[in-house]
Amino acid sequence: MSAKEFKKLVESQSGIVKIKDQFVYLNEQEIQRILKNLEKEPRLSAQEKLQTVLSNEYKGTGITLDNELPKLIKTFLKTKKVVAPKELNAHLRPYQQSGFEWLYKNTQIGFGSLIADDMGLGKTIQVITPLLQMKNENKLKKTPALVILPTTLLTNWNKEIEKFAPNLRIHTFHGAQRKLEIKNIDVLLTTYGLVRRDIEIFQKASWTSVILDEAQNIKNTFTEQTKCIKKLKSHTRIAMTGTPVENRLTEYWSIFDFLNKGYLKGIDNFKKEFAIPIEQNRDHKILEHFKKITSPFILRRLKTDKSIISDLPDKIESNQYCELTKEQAALYQNIMNQTMKAIEETEEGIAKKGLVLKLITSLKQICNHPAHFLKKKEVSPDLSGKTKMLMELLETIYENEKKTRRNGGSISNTAIHKNNDSFAKGRWNGTQAYGCTKCDSF
Repeated sequence: MSAKEFKKLVESQSGIVKIKDQFVYLNEQEIQRILKNLEKEPRLSAQEKLQTVLSNEYKGTGITLDNELPKLIKTFLKTKKVVAPKELNAHLRPYQQSGFEWLYKNTQIGFGSLIADDMGLGKTIQVITPLLQMKNENKLKKTPALVILPTTLLTNWNKEIEKFAPNLRIHTFHGAQRKLEIKNIDVLLTTYGLVRRDIEIFQKASWTSVILDEAQNIKNTFTEQTKCIKKLKSHTRIAMTGTPVENRLTEYWSIFDFLNKGYLKGIDNFKKEFAIPIEQNRDHKILEHFKKITSPFILRRLKTDKSIISDLPDKIESNQYCELTKEQAALYQNIMNQTMKAIEETEEGIAKKGLVLKLITSLKQICNHPAHFLKKKEVSPDLSGKTKMLMELLETIYENEKKTRRNGGSISNTAIHKNNDSFAKGRWNGTQAYGCTKCDSF
């Protein structure tokens, strides 16, 4: 029905109109909303057309599409079965196979993809597999794929590619003697910091694909690092992160703007249309609309979902409680008294907040081990209640001939145990202990 026909139809009616031998009730508010939208002839961009089809909605008004159009879009977006490359030295789990197929399909049609699986589900191998497929199709022959990641992951990516896809020729752009080589390689590995520093070099190339690991590194829209990453030219883009949104929905926009520039419009429009209604007004209708229009571009699976991975055993947590040693308690109280006095004497502002944060960090370090706070390399387990209990637990496990790995959050505490050959490595060859302290209140 044309706009002219609709206006004529509703002008002389009282809410009930006859359309194609059927009587249809139209709400007065809905009529006014439609009439307002019809005041201007809609000129939809390609992005708006796709969003309209995905959500069956245009500017808040529900629409009914011709039967053929949804079928066409559904066929266009459908993930087809693809056999993993025979050169892949791994057997993909079913969810990893579907992840590979989804990524491959999106790269074929030019969509940017955000793979946001839970940590531990194997995002890296799911990304390596389509890279291997691209190589087999000669898509990496002229220009390689560029993988940008934190420095700490360089070694891991090298090892993963060498293990699962040794056919992929890789070059690492890193170090003082770094040189950009894009000939005779399939994948170039580098870091966020180096792309920012050497952006003029990276901008000269048009990459087959740009892949971001730990993509939350570009969550802040206005940082120089984010701006540089978005300047890169590529045919396809992939972002990997287990935390696409850490604090605000605008972080998601920043990653999405890298993947499919313009699809969610500008940052100001995004805040008005989505961020404020969803975060501040808790508008579930807008949230559902947002999910519908972004669903083809994001894949997120959780370890807790048994339909994804059924053979993963449930995590069992057993809390062990320990007391501070006399040395810890004395140091704890001393630092508490000193810092609280400094806080009381400091005016409200950043300096005062900084002292509070410093106090929390110091107390956590003392609870780990006094040497953690004092920055001492020599460590005695008898000075920490936590370390003493850890040693007792490891002794019990060792005697029962069991293997264990205890994961936690403190990098500095990890370093203490790594350096302490006297009481850890000497007793249990190869054992590393990681610890963290939970702060229930302050």
